[in-house]
Amino acid sequence: MASASRRRGYLAYFLLVLILWGLATAAALFVVARESFFSARAEFESRAQEAHGHLRDRLQANDMALFNFAGLLSTLGAGDRDRAAGLARALVERYPHIYQMQVVRKLGHRELPAFVEQMRRGGFPDFQPKTFSYESDRRFQPLGTREQYYLLVFMEPALPAARPVLGLDVGAVPFLAKGLNDAAAKGRSLASPLFELAEGGGAAYTMFRPVGRGSHGAAAGLFGGESHALLVILAATLEPPLEIRDPRIAYGLRHRGYVETAFGDSLFSLPATPASPLERALFPQLRVERDYSDVDVPFQFVMTRQMGFADLRSGGLVAALGLAAGALGALLLHFRTVARQGRLLREHEERILHLALHDQLTGLPNRRLLDDRLQHAVDIARRQNDHVGVFFLDLDGFKPANDRYGHAIGDAILKEVSRRLAASIRDADTVARYGGDEFVLVCSGLQHAADALAVGEKIRLAVNAAYQVEGHSVTITPSIGVSVFPDNADDAYTLLNQADVAMYRAKSQGRNRVRLYHEEVLA
Repeated sequence: MASASRRRGYLAYFLLVLILWGLATAAALFVVARESFFSARAEFESRAQEAHGHLRDRLQANDMALFNFAGLLSTLGAGDRDRAAGLARALVERYPHIYQMQVVRKLGHRELPAFVEQMRRGGFPDFQPKTFSYESDRRFQPLGTREQYYLLVFMEPALPAARPVLGLDVGAVPFLAKGLNDAAAKGRSLASPLFELAEGGGAAYTMFRPVGRGSHGAAAGLFGGESHALLVILAATLEPPLEIRDPRIAYGLRHRGYVETAFGDSLFSLPATPASPLERALFPQLRVERDYSDVDVPFQFVMTRQMGFADLRSGGLVAALGLAAGALGALLLHFRTVARQGRLLREHEERILHLALHDQLTGLPNRRLLDDRLQHAVDIARRQNDHVGVFFLDLDGFKPANDRYGHAIGDAILKEVSRRLAASIRDADTVARYGGDEFVLVCSGLQHAADALAVGEKIRLAVNAAYQVEGHSVTITPSIGVSVFPDNADDAYTLLNQADVAMYRAKSQGRNRVRLYHEEVLA
C-alpha cells in the first residue's frame, strides 16, 4: 500500500514538473511567435503599400490618359481623325498597359446610312454596324432597328484582331450601355464591368468619358455630333509586376461597381504558395484591403498572406528550443535519478518482504506465508465444495547425516529436498519449510480424500531417492502425515496440527511412509 501510494506521489510530481516545463516552453515560444508576427506584419504591410501604390499609379494614369484624350476630341472637327490617332498612339506608348483608345459616336436611325457611307469612303470599306452577344453565342449579329445607336467608330492602335469590332453598337450591349449612360449623366469617367474582348485576349474593362462641347458648338466631337472617349484596359496588365510580388502573398482585384456579369468580377487573382493545414491551424492570416475611390474606379484590392513556420525568427526560435531542450534534458535526468531511487527502494522493500516470508536457505515460503496460503486454500475449497490436502513431512536420518558430513552437506541436502518437493506438485500448490528438516505441502483441488494418499506417495518417492553431494551418497527418507479438509478438520490450524500428529505416527510405525490422520484416530 505504501509503495503504491509512493508511486502515485512520484507520478503526480512528474506530471506537475512536466506541466510547468510545458507552460514555460509555450511562453517562450509565444514571445518568439509574437515578435515574429509583428515583424511579418510590418513587412507585409510594406509590400501591400508598394503593390497598392503601383496599382493606384496605373489607375491614375488611365484616368489622366482618358481625360486628355476626351479633351482633345472635344476640340477636333469632323476631319481630324489623324490628330486623334496621333494622340492615342502617344498615350499608348507612354502607358503600355493601355490596350486601346476608342471613340463611340451617337447616331440616330436616320443618320446611320449616310454615316456608314462616309466611313466606307474614308478608308474603311468593310465598315458595317453590328451587335455582339456576350451572353449566348458570342458572335457578331446584324444591327436591329432602333431610334439611336452608339457605334464604335475609332480605335487606336488599329490592331488587326480588333478591326472587326469597328462598327459595334455599344448601346446594344446592356452592361456597356449602362456604363456609357452613367458616364454621360455624371459627366465624368466611369469603369464598365468585366468582359472578354470580342477579338479574344482575356478579361478587360472599359472606361467611358463623355466628350465635351468645344469651339465647334453643337457639331463638335469626332466627325461631329455627340461622342464618348473610351479606354480599354486588359485586367492582366494591372497585376503587380514580378519584381514586387511575394510568392507567400495572394493578390486579388475585384470590381464592385455593377451587378456581376457572366464573366465575373475578378480582374485578377494571384494565389500564394499553399500553406500546410497545420500552419493554417496554428498561425494567423494577414489581410489588407484597399479601394480606389480617389481615382474614381469601384475596385477593391485585397492581399492575404498565411503566416507559417518559416516566419518564426530563427535566432529566437533556436534559443527558445535550445533552452526548452536543455531544461527537458535536465528534467529527464532528474526523473531518471528519482525513478532509479524509487526502483532501488522498491527492490529493497521487496527483498525485506521476501526475507520476512521465505526461508533464507531454500527460498521456500516460511511458516508465516504458509499460514496465509493454507487459509486461502481452505477458503476457496469451502466455496467450491472441494478438498485440500495438508502434508507434514519430516526427513528420516537427516540429523545423523548432518552431524557426520557437516552443515554444508546438510544445507545442500535441504536445498535438493526443496527442489524435489517443488517438482512433485503443481505450481498452484505450496511447499514450505516449516523448520529444521520439516516441510509442509498444501495441495488444493483434490476430488476425494483418498487422492491425498496418492499425492503423499508421489512425494515420498520423490524425496526417497539417494542424494549425491560433493562425492558423498546420502540416503534420506521422509515420514509424511496427511490431513484433509473438510474430512478431518474445518480450519487451517487444526489441519496443520492433525498432519503433524499423523507424521509422528508414520515415524513410530517404521518411518519412510505416508499416514492419513483418520488412521491415527482409528488406531
